[in-house]
Amino acid sequence: MSGITGIFNRDGSPLDRMLLQQMTGRMAYRGPDAQEFWSSGQIGFGHAMLRTTEESLRERQPCSLDGEVWITADARVDGRRELIRKLGPAFRSELEDATDPQLILHAYREWAEDCVLHVLGDFSFAIWDGPRKRLFCARDPMGVKPFYYSLSGDTVLFSNTFDSLKAHPQVSCEVNEQAIADFLLTGLNQELGTTGLRDVLALPPAHTLTADARGLRIRRYWNLPVGTETHFRRAGDYLERFDELLVMAVEDRLRTRKVGIFMSGGIDSPMVAATAKAVMARSGTPYDLRAFSAVYDHLIPDEERRYAHSAAASLDIPIHFMAADGYLPFQTAGRVPPPAANPGDNIFAAKHF
Repeated sequence: MSGITGIFNRDGSPLDRMLLQQMTGRMAYRGPDAQEFWSSGQIGFGHAMLRTTEESLRERQPCSLDGEVWITADARVDGRRELIRKLGPAFRSELEDATDPQLILHAYREWAEDCVLHVLGDFSFAIWDGPRKRLFCARDPMGVKPFYYSLSGDTVLFSNTFDSLKAHPQVSCEVNEQAIADFLLTGLNQELGTTGLRDVLALPPAHTLTADARGLRIRRYWNLPVGTETHFRRAGDYLERFDELLVMAVEDRLRTRKVGIFMSGGIDSPMVAATAKAVMARSGTPYDLRAFSAVYDHLIPDEERRYAHSAAASLDIPIHFMAADGYLPFQTAGRVPPPAANPGDNIFAAKHF
């Protein structure tokens, strides 16, 4: 994912551009394609670009539509056609070619802070509204994209990258013992608004953060709908509707001809891979679809390699296996990875570092 960061001095004092540049530089591993920053008086944004869609090939961030409202975002906007339709016909030709951050800016221009009710996808972004002297930040409903922030007096710091915030001298490395204890006891941090560091907070999924001279406000903008049921007359109708929705969802997210998928030997991920292959093949243009899987060959009884290999062979797509058996505690102690906001047990991340 791309990296985002920023500094906002609510009291109006000018920010330290050199410090903003350093915070942006700490995210270079997230965005190897470009690192840029923008500032104006009390506000500054940084961005590290990782291009993952065809639209992002012409994307530059931080960006603005009018020079007054700016955005830095790590975002993949889904349902683009529906969003463009809702924004109206006036800017249809302009919107068709818009990058994802530009679409979010158009949505903000149309609905202000309620734009999050209309934007679908995985996103973490910050918008500076110059005329209102207001910082508006948001995180997607499922919390796929992280968003962290730190408060020190009248200064608001934010990023989706832990190491970026740690570059600021006001952010200490003091551990949040409660968060660590939660992880050791339950496997995750039970308090969604905190992280493994005392000075770094997390914006929970489906929440927005607004900061201005009056203070800082956090609100929830979405709840998972419950209690609604779907009924069809025939049993086969459920399967047909599921297949229709699956194809729609996968097709909407295939915005490049080079795709990787984490695939096990179970049902869900091979089904997504099969759908992706069918959608990509239907276009008639060349594509590159390949699978990746973590397996244990010796440490524990595990037949994942056999089943995943069978699924990949059936789909006729290449698969890369990463054996996790050889990863031993502390063997990478000499190599320091970029700090994480919370402890975790991600095998791919552990092996990478």
